[in-house]
Amino acid sequence: MRVLQVLSTLNVGSGIANFVMNYYRKMNHTEIQFDFLLFGHVEKEYCEEVEQLGGRIYFIERPTVNFLDYSHKIHTFFKKHSGEWEILHIHEILVQRFLIRKAKKQGRVKKIITHSHASKFVLPNPSFNVFKNRITMLVKMIRNKILLKGIAKHSDVCLACSNSAGIALYGRQWKNRKAQKFLVMKNAIDTDKYIVDRKIREEYRKAFGISNKKVILCVGRLCASKNQIFLIDILKEICQLDDSYVLMLAGDGELRKAIEDKVHNLGLTEHVIFTGNRTDIEKLYQCCDVSVLPSLSEGLGIVLIEAQASGMPCITSTGVPQEVNISPYIQFLDLSKGALHWANSIKQMDIQRYSSKIFLIQSGYDITQNVVNLKNIYFKLLEI
Repeated sequence: MRVLQVLSTLNVGSGIANFVMNYYRKMNHTEIQFDFLLFGHVEKEYCEEVEQLGGRIYFIERPTVNFLDYSHKIHTFFKKHSGEWEILHIHEILVQRFLIRKAKKQGRVKKIITHSHASKFVLPNPSFNVFKNRITMLVKMIRNKILLKGIAKHSDVCLACSNSAGIALYGRQWKNRKAQKFLVMKNAIDTDKYIVDRKIREEYRKAFGISNKKVILCVGRLCASKNQIFLIDILKEICQLDDSYVLMLAGDGELRKAIEDKVHNLGLTEHVIFTGNRTDIEKLYQCCDVSVLPSLSEGLGIVLIEAQASGMPCITSTGVPQEVNISPYIQFLDLSKGALHWANSIKQMDIQRYSSKIFLIQSGYDITQNVVNLKNIYFKLLEI
């Protein structure tokens, strides 16, 4: 069976890309093979890995204003590759309206799965002025309402990474319709990659020059939803209390320049490390002391699952779903409490490492069983 995974991009800074790749690596490729249809950047490392695993990567440029041209490209693509895939698994849900009818036409793809990875689909951008921000959000809300209308009705299976992500996308669309209620497919990880390793910790701390520092780690794309701008305010407060703290930002994105400017203006340059996108995130968990994620909104917050798997204490916002609460080592804070309250909470965290693998397994986030669950969804969908 070949399944076409549709997602925006394949790079290490994308949580959705990491989700798909985590499952792909553990899938039995003699039974199920993944191919990828992308609309954005693909990194060399992932490209080579997909090819080594037997997958293929296709690329269609994301639409701007010429939607007719985009629709034609989609039509041409599925006509050319008609019958190559039994299942279309859509993670980039804003393009589903263009994909589903073209893919199902004349049986080019047998079944459609849509997959929600976000609990909100429109968020304010702190780099905009208030008026421009409101206009932009209004335009996006109208666009999204059109593009997402009836998504459950036209899907054979509706998946979501959490309950809140499922409700955000599908709402109550399954009621009084043929579409079944969404299923939660957990963003599972390979727990063995996150076992505490003192040797790696010492090696990486020395390499980053943080051997005598207390290190806050934030993993994720530098964007509005992750709210790293607020994290810089937290760092300012915490450095006034304890100058030994350093913030490591692992990821890249459209707000990097704005964050760098704020760090410079507050005189925090020596206290912030921008790593960019990395392929060794599991090792960064080893070398840091506390994971902080002050997101405005998350579909799940897989980086918190990974951090807990490494035994790292975590502090996150109430905008993150409770599904990430899988161990005693995570604390939820309201963003309205302010930067000083967050700073004090970070300082009070017990940064000693504990084994957390049992919590991952009990909570259903170990990849082994979840790969079986996804395989069964695919087979059941085709009644194999």
